[in-house]
Amino acid sequence: MSSQRVQDPPQQSLPQTRPKRHIWSYILVMLCLVLVIGGISIAFYIQPYPASDEARAAVHSDGQVNVFEDGDMIAFIPLLQASEGLIFYPGAKVEPAAYAVYMHALATQGYATFIAKMPLNFAILGGNKADNIISLHPEIKTWAIGGHSLGGVIASDYAGSHPNIKGLLFYASYANNDISGRSDFVATSIYGSRDGLSTPAKINAAKAKAPASTQYVAIDGAIHSYFGDYGKQDGDGLPTISHQLARQQIITASILFMQRLAS
Repeated sequence: MSSQRVQDPPQQSLPQTRPKRHIWSYILVMLCLVLVIGGISIAFYIQPYPASDEARAAVHSDGQVNVFEDGDMIAFIPLLQASEGLIFYPGAKVEPAAYAVYMHALATQGYATFIAKMPLNFAILGGNKADNIISLHPEIKTWAIGGHSLGGVIASDYAGSHPNIKGLLFYASYANNDISGRSDFVATSIYGSRDGLSTPAKINAAKAKAPASTQYVAIDGAIHSYFGDYGKQDGDGLPTISHQLARQQIITASILFMQRLAS
């Protein structure tokens, strides 16, 4: 009897599939690229407007004012003990030292001034920075707060909720929240007629939110970046006055504000 060979059934080939680990590797690479690109974009966006050499030169003591700087503030203390103090919040993305010429000038008139240093140079991230400054200087009997642009907005929020603040100084800024009920304020708003950011129209539209006693001082021909020393700011207007002349007028109006506060 002849034997027959039984053939094995043909094997079916499985479909070729891409290993899952390759897919996850691809996703991980793409995620890393997104994070890197996002990080670079954020770092570029928060890059501060640097203070000018003239402003940096004002962050030094002289025969009238002692200047101190640490991680929280730049302090300008008159040699003779001051009774009035001004805490100043910088504009968004502006290096704090950019306001040194202005605050040093006020200190030479006998008023202690303090530029608050903000996280990532955004006042909105450090709205209560004034708390520490006030606690460190009990010798100051009357406090005012102010700021430039976004710094002024956040300063007004702070003033509206702190009865110990008696003065409010706006540099090219305005109140975002309604503080018109604070009738005990001494308030001054200084702005530029050619400002392309805090425009005169925006200043006028926000008047209803400010204390009724607010004094408004227009610097004819001045722009947004003239309220500090950090160069031209994106989106600003075109000036018709020199920076130096505008600065002198801003300082004069600021001194008058502090004199009102003292009286």
